[in-house]
Amino acid sequence: MIALTLWHSDGLRRALAGAHDVLLRVRPDVVQLHASPDGLRMDAPGIAAEVRRMLPSARVWLGVACDSPARRYAEGAWLLERAADALLVAADTATAVHADTIVWNAEAGWKRLDPTRPDCGPLARMVVTRCHAANPELVQGHTAYDQPGLHGVYPWAGWLGDGTVKLALPQVYCAPDDGLASKGAQERRYAAHSASWATARRKGWIATETVVPYLQAHGIPAGQLVTLAGRLGAACFWAAPSRMDAEGERALRALATLRDAGFTGPGAVRAYQAAKGLVADGIAGPLTMAALLGEQRKGLAP
Repeated sequence: MIALTLWHSDGLRRALAGAHDVLLRVRPDVVQLHASPDGLRMDAPGIAAEVRRMLPSARVWLGVACDSPARRYAEGAWLLERAADALLVAADTATAVHADTIVWNAEAGWKRLDPTRPDCGPLARMVVTRCHAANPELVQGHTAYDQPGLHGVYPWAGWLGDGTVKLALPQVYCAPDDGLASKGAQERRYAAHSASWATARRKGWIATETVVPYLQAHGIPAGQLVTLAGRLGAACFWAAPSRMDAEGERALRALATLRDAGFTGPGAVRAYQAAKGLVADGIAGPLTMAALLGEQRKGLAP
């Protein structure tokens, strides 16, 4: 599964305009529309309809920027119910546009850095519970940090502790501020995530079983992205057009080639390599990437 998020600081309409060509080239299995609850309410109906006209087989998810209501609650400006109401606008929008999944994107605003301020765990639990009660067929997802052990003041159990949220999208991010990530950086980050995630499960913080990594479509060599996504069989990418570079687009095109050739699910890269007479090690090195992208080997970066 290839899931691509559309996001732009100027709103979803700008995001769709900038991502138009890559959407047609890659044809993601999932297009996630990311904005604030009010941004989704205003723009998601029209943008979802346009995405479906372009890509009739694509699933539409809504990604919700959640931090602002949490901050207002933690600062005492809003009561619990008001903060939940502000977020649940997005769930109503998801149902109205027939999205099958809503992804709560909750990050620093949810951390309890000051013990004198309210814990946002009850807010997360209220949002999840009320969303499920009002929209039982809507799948709930959650995205935040990839290493819970480094973010212990985040309300993991509030979001993921009882399994109501069915999909976790940990942000396995390793792009540097400048240039490209070093060799093996994506795999090292994923290994650190896996260890921390397993510890959080043992502590009872996380019950959600389905986990799909959120990867950056910028700052990472394409082969590293294809290697990990191909091994796992699914990944979500952040984000077109404003957080995507040439390497990210190359990775998405290569993954689309795998999918369109019938190589899907875990181990897709290894299966493709075996079918093409390449070394079947599951690593999307220069020869594998050249085959996937129809490029000549000469001149390719290692």
